[in-house]
Amino acid sequence: MFQLKNTATILTFISLLFISQKAYAHSEAHPHFPLDLTIEESQSFLRDYKKSSLKSILKKEQDFSPESKIAIAAGEKLLAWQRNLNAHLPSDQRIDFVAKGAQTGIPIHAPKEYGDSTIKRDLLAAQENTPAIMSAVVFGNTPITDTLPNDLSREDFIAFGRKISNLYQTTVRFETMAKPWLSYFAQRRAQDVRGYYHLNKIADLDSQLQNWQQLGEEERATLRLHLLGLCFNNLANSISCNNLLAQAEQASKVLYFKNQYWVKAQNAWDNFFKITNPRKDIACINTGVTTNTIPFIDPKDLKISNWLVDNVEDEFKFNDWLLEIDLVERGTNSTSYLKFSPGVTPHVTGGNIIVMEANDEIESP
Repeated sequence: MFQLKNTATILTFISLLFISQKAYAHSEAHPHFPLDLTIEESQSFLRDYKKSSLKSILKKEQDFSPESKIAIAAGEKLLAWQRNLNAHLPSDQRIDFVAKGAQTGIPIHAPKEYGDSTIKRDLLAAQENTPAIMSAVVFGNTPITDTLPNDLSREDFIAFGRKISNLYQTTVRFETMAKPWLSYFAQRRAQDVRGYYHLNKIADLDSQLQNWQQLGEEERATLRLHLLGLCFNNLANSISCNNLLAQAEQASKVLYFKNQYWVKAQNAWDNFFKITNPRKDIACINTGVTTNTIPFIDPKDLKISNWLVDNVEDEFKFNDWLLEIDLVERGTNSTSYLKFSPGVTPHVTGGNIIVMEANDEIESP
C-alpha cells in the first residue's frame, strides 16, 4: 500500500518536471541527499547508509567523530520521544519539529557551512542551553515519557527539539554524504558558480578592477575570493589560480585576469540555469503575482491529490512567484503524472512520469 511519506523525493522530481522535459540522470558516484529533509527522512537515510555497501567501502560508523556519535544518539532519542508523545496526543496536537513553510532552502549567497568543528560547537551549545529536564532524556539516560515534562511548555519543547533535530540532520548529512566524499567535492569546485554570481551583480566591476590599488583591503579580499572562483571554473587548480591572481595584482592586470576567465565561468553558470528545452505546457500569468500553471494527471486518489497540490504549491513559491498544479482528467503525451511500481528506485522517466516505489511513504505524519 502506497503511503504519503517521502516528501523530499517527490518534490525533487516535481522540480525536474517543472524545469524541463528533459530527463536528468543522477550520478551514482556519491549518495544523493536532498537539501530539505525532516528528521524522520534523515533517520531513514542513515539506516539505509548503515545497511549499504557504502558503509564498509567508505567509512565505518565507528569512524564517526565522538561529537557526531553523541549528536546522532540525541537525535535518535528525540525522535523516539516525539513518536511516543504523538502516540498519546490527538492528531491536531502532535509534536512536529518542522512547521509547514519553514523550509526555505539554502540560497546561493548564504551557503550552509558544516563539519567536525561546527558539529562540536553546536553540540556543546545544545547541551548547555537545553533545559535540564529535557537534556536528561535526550543527552542522558532518563527514559522517554508519554507526556510533555510538567516544567516545560510545549513551545519550548518544540523550540529546543528543533535545534537538536537540526543538529542531528546536519551530522547525518556530514558523516554519510559529505565526509567520505570530500576529495570528490573538492574536484567539483570547478562547477562552483558563486564567483561569477557575485561578480556579475557588481555594476561597476570593470572600473573597480581597473583601479584595484585604490580599493580598501576588505573590498579586495571579497573580490579576490570571487575572482578565484572564476579561475577555478577554468583551471580547477587552487595553487595555480592563487599564483596567477597574485601575479595579476602585482602587474596591475586584475581586470585582464577577470576577462580571461569570464566566458567559461559564464558557461558554467548557464549550464546550471539556462533552460534549453523548456516545457511548452506551462501557462504563465502576471497580474502583479506571477502564476505558473502546470497540468498534472489527476491520480484519482483524494489523499494523494490533496497532498500533491498542498505540498508542491507550498514548496514552489517565492515572494510574488508561485506554481499552481492543474489536475486534469486526461492530457497529452507531455502531461506529467505519477506512477507507482513496487521494487523500483524512484525516478523520472521521459521527463514527465514520476515513478515511485509503491511500498514507500512520501509524507511525514
